[in-house]
Amino acid sequence: MKKVCLVICVLSIATFASATLLTHTGTVTPTELGGTLTTDLPEFDNSLGTLTDVTITFNLTFTPYAKLISVGGDGVFLPSQSISYSYTDANILTLSHGTDSWSLPAPTVGTGIIYGSNQTVPALPATLKLSVSNAAPLNWSDSGVNLTEYIGTGTLSFDTDGVGNVSVSAGTLFGGGGADLTGTASVDYEYVIPEPATLAMISLFSGGILFMRRYQFL
Repeated sequence: MKKVCLVICVLSIATFASATLLTHTGTVTPTELGGTLTTDLPEFDNSLGTLTDVTITFNLTFTPYAKLISVGGDGVFLPSQSISYSYTDANILTLSHGTDSWSLPAPTVGTGIIYGSNQTVPALPATLKLSVSNAAPLNWSDSGVNLTEYIGTGTLSFDTDGVGNVSVSAGTLFGGGGADLTGTASVDYEYVIPEPATLAMISLFSGGILFMRRYQFL
C-alpha cells in the first residue's frame, strides 16, 4: 500500500511542468505554386523540452502568371491572341510538411486577359512567362499534427500544389498558369520543461522507493 502511494505521488508531481512558448519569425524564399516554400524558420530543438503543439502562420502575396510554349520552333504571341485566367475560392491549394497536409481555398484575384504584343515564344523546353498586374494576399495559420515532423536541426519547408483556370487562344502556342508566392512566415512551438523542484522531488521519491524496497519496508 505504501508503495502504491509513493508511485501515485511521483506521478502526480511529474505532471507539474513549465509550459513555454517559443516563436520564430522569418521569410519565405519566392517560389512558384507547385514548388517548395523554403523558410528560414528553425526546427524545434528537443533539448529544450517536450514539444506539445506547433502553429504555423504564412502571410503571402499570391500573384498569378501564365506561361506559353511553342512546339517545333520559336513562335510569336500576337496582339490578336490572348490568355485568360482566373483564381477563385473553388481553386483548392494544398500545403504539406512531411505527413501533415492542409487544404485551403486560393485567394480570389478575379479574371483577367493577357494579350500578345509580338513577344517571341521560345521553342520547348523554354517558356515565356507572363505575370499579371493583380495580386492577392494569402494569409493562413494552422496547427501541426505530427509533431515529430518539426523536430530537428534544420529549417522548415512546405510543399505546395494547386492550379487556376487558364485558357490559351494563341494559334499554335500552348500554355498554362500558376502563381508566384512571396512573403513571410512564423512558427510557434509550445513545449514543457519539468521544474527543477519537480525533478528533485521525483528523484527523492524514486530514491525512497529503492531504499525501502532494499530494506524490505515495502
